[in-house]
Amino acid sequence: MTDPGICHGHAGLYQTAWRAAHDATDPALAARLPVLADRLGQHARPDAARGSGFLDGNAGAALALTTAAGDSAPTSGWERCLLIS
Repeated sequence: MTDPGICHGHAGLYQTAWRAAHDATDPALAARLPVLADRLGQHARPDAARGSGFLDGNAGAALALTTAAGDSAPTSGWERCLLIS
């Protein structure tokens, strides 16, 4: 996986895993979150060619990075449209 986006990339994987880990009773998935956050950080570089869109662009990656940095659920509810909140 090389895409940083929400739709098919690291941001979507991280955000979905973060939500699942916080709902899970087993800590195994939560233990993997730092690795996923690191990979997201490596791939989520602002790129004008990628654009600023939510699904495939820089905005979606930035939103997932915000979750990773704060290790807390988004207060804006942006992930509701993905049905993962």
